[in-house]
Amino acid sequence: MKYDQRKFNQRRQSGGKRTPGRVCPVTSKKILNKMINPILKLQHFVVILLLSLSLPRFVNAQGVVAHTLPNVSTNAGGWYKIGTLTIPQNGQDAIIRIASGVGYNANIDQNGECFIHFRTSNGSSAINGFMGAATFYCTGRAKIVSALTIKQITPGQFEFYAILPQYTGTGSPLITETTTGTWAYAGDRQSAAPEGYQVKEELVLLSPGAFIGNIGLGTYDTKGYRLAVNGDAIFTKIKVKTFATWPDYVFEENYALPSLAEVGRFIKDNKHLPDLPSAAEVQKEGMDVEEMNRKLLQKVEELTLYIIQLNEKNNALENRLTTLEKKQQGK
Repeated sequence: MKYDQRKFNQRRQSGGKRTPGRVCPVTSKKILNKMINPILKLQHFVVILLLSLSLPRFVNAQGVVAHTLPNVSTNAGGWYKIGTLTIPQNGQDAIIRIASGVGYNANIDQNGECFIHFRTSNGSSAINGFMGAATFYCTGRAKIVSALTIKQITPGQFEFYAILPQYTGTGSPLITETTTGTWAYAGDRQSAAPEGYQVKEELVLLSPGAFIGNIGLGTYDTKGYRLAVNGDAIFTKIKVKTFATWPDYVFEENYALPSLAEVGRFIKDNKHLPDLPSAAEVQKEGMDVEEMNRKLLQKVEELTLYIIQLNEKNNALENRLTTLEKKQQGK
């Protein structure tokens, strides 16, 4: 650094003190470094922490690979080899997700999805020689995979065959998710059903669930009902909570019980019991189970009253007959 006599004289006149407002360049740099270094160290720590937290996600993401479903647009639907999975034993999993359709005419009825879960065995356990297990299920309005068969080539290599519909398109994604396996694309149409492990189609829900919207079984149109079933149903137990008055009022003294003559005339004119719908009405409008059970119970209770009345009349007739017989014997 070049010597400056003028600045030295000025310091002597001021008692050796630096000129106010001026800081030594070397001292300023040291102070600045002391302030910046902790901030830089903190930034480095945050970056390393974020990278360490994100690293497992980056590693797992390498196991998610997008492929393409075989193009069935120009061919008829049927059995297709959709790919080969190479994966080791000892409980390794693979997930295969498919999104496709049975046409592309801007119609939601053509859209569908399929979910396949495959898991290898422990390296020794096998069922009919197959060292693995799998299930699949379909969602959407179109059935993308009607059947699925897996053929084991080796304990670590499996070929997947599926019945696909026509007009799947040229860009239907087939996405595989596995951390230890690899998937090789195939699109060969099979002349016959392949031999191998026939995968069970099922969707099992083990957790409690709540369905906010309407549910249709065998139908898309629920007609506004919470549950619509198009077909047969079986129950081991069912409970209907009624909000209407249960018909024990039939046994009240002020209940207007119709006479049997009135009931007979109504049946003759209408061909059904009073207060009950006709066959034509049930066929057109359906039947309310709760209301029908309530009305049937009402009729049972009315019949019980009729039987009690008839029994009372019968007892009265028997008493009169007994009295007449005693009078005849006393003559």
